[in-house]
Amino acid sequence: MSGIQPNIQGDILERDKAGAWVGAERDKARAWVGAERDKAGAWVGAERDKARAWVGAERDKAGVWVGAERDKAGAWVGEERDKAGAWVGAERDKAGAWARAERDKAGAWARAE
Repeated sequence: MSGIQPNIQGDILERDKAGAWVGAERDKARAWVGAERDKAGAWVGAERDKARAWVGAERDKAGVWVGAERDKAGAWVGEERDKAGAWVGAERDKAGAWARAERDKAGAWARAE
């Protein structure tokens, strides 16, 4: 074999250096991607938490409003029921008084006969 001998050791060294450089660049890229993903994840988490807090606040406000409306409706129903009860009681009392008066008149008429 005559001629130029390949520099095998130099080639191996260059390949190793290139491999190390590629590995280092790959690691930096992975670290950057990981950091970006983590930042994005933190942002998404924060947005989700804010959205959940807002939904919770709206639900709580709605619950308070519904409770207040239900309480007002309950109070109104109670007042109407009480008025109706008073009216029924008054009508019953008038009917009872009328029945007693009729009975008394009938008794007086029967005694007079």
